[in-house]
Amino acid sequence: MSRSRFLEMPVVTNRDTLRVILAHMRPYSGRTVLIIVAIVLTESFGVFAQWFYRQLIDVLSVAVRDPAAAYRTVAIIVGLHLLGWLGWRVAGYTTGRLLPRVMMDLEVSSFRYLIGHSYQFFADSFAGSLVRRVGRLSRAYADIVDVCQFRLLPLIVASSWILFLVSRRSPVIALAFFVWIVLFVALNFYTVRIRHRLRVERAAKDSEVTGALADTLINVVNVKLFSGFAREVQRFTGLADERRALYVRTWLVGESNMLVQNILMFVVEAVVMGGAVSLWSRGVLSVGDVVLFQTYLLALFSKLFDFGKILRPFYEAIAEAQEMVEILQLPHGIQDRVGAKALTVSHGDILFDEVTFRYQGGRAIVKGVTLRVRSGEKVALVGPSGAGKSTVVKLLLRLYEATKGKLL
Repeated sequence: MSRSRFLEMPVVTNRDTLRVILAHMRPYSGRTVLIIVAIVLTESFGVFAQWFYRQLIDVLSVAVRDPAAAYRTVAIIVGLHLLGWLGWRVAGYTTGRLLPRVMMDLEVSSFRYLIGHSYQFFADSFAGSLVRRVGRLSRAYADIVDVCQFRLLPLIVASSWILFLVSRRSPVIALAFFVWIVLFVALNFYTVRIRHRLRVERAAKDSEVTGALADTLINVVNVKLFSGFAREVQRFTGLADERRALYVRTWLVGESNMLVQNILMFVVEAVVMGGAVSLWSRGVLSVGDVVLFQTYLLALFSKLFDFGKILRPFYEAIAEAQEMVEILQLPHGIQDRVGAKALTVSHGDILFDEVTFRYQGGRAIVKGVTLRVRSGEKVALVGPSGAGKSTVVKLLLRLYEATKGKLL
């Protein structure tokens, strides 16, 4: 995980990140259910349309022609495709209204919690990194919705129906389908877990690069005045090279995964089609069955070959979102006590009662200060640099919390 210069961020899991996103989706659960139902029905219609193509081929391939049966099958196929088209439109229009709303809620929640952090938090953090984190959470939500609703859910529905329908024609062929799906999915899960770890490291390094860039640009006058050009270039180049190495490692893992996937696809096609032709030669399967198996196999190739592409953006979005979730789970440095009443100022007296303050366990900047300023009085704080004059004012404004003592 990325870290601020001094702050220790909490450890955030994938579950923590998903919990934050689901909490913002919960107020719109009705729309979410509508989208899921529409996609499930749409994908089911598509799988059954292919099943009826099998029937159409069998009707057309028999010696005795039956135009009525052929027309009925064509009408069913057209009807299923029409229903599927309507289902996608329902899911699309509903998502178009829901997605921007939840993204806005995530951004507003992130902004509200972020600005509630203490002065010390912002002093210890790079402004450029914080800006990127706020936007990453809402964009990650959009990517996760795209993956789950429009890629993962259709894959699950289609695979389930295909296994069921193929098993009705040939349990042996269905078993081959099932074994291949399990191996394919397991391979991708294993690979994606490795790539996810690398992406988390890459996201953290990307924030470091951005933070270094922002920090240098903000302090460019000091860099020039104190001859810091070479040092800043060396620091930025080092961080950029570390990020490049992480990109290369991630890419090579993906290429190895693609190689094994292609081998599995060649093997399953040879097994399924060879077995289907063997069963056809013995009169167990029809021509339509053989074509159906190939059609379903191509459909699974299309969907499962993208399974790695489905998981990769999902885990990448999780990794991107985790940096903002870290901040959401980091307790505010300055918090009111439970049940504290709203502050009301009835008179202008200020009292420092034995106030001590130290920075993050360091030496005491302000030690045992007792000071009373009555309403209407003007008080000047005089002392050398580093004596704590500015710190006293920041304690008064509650930019810092006193280590000991009371401010009334």
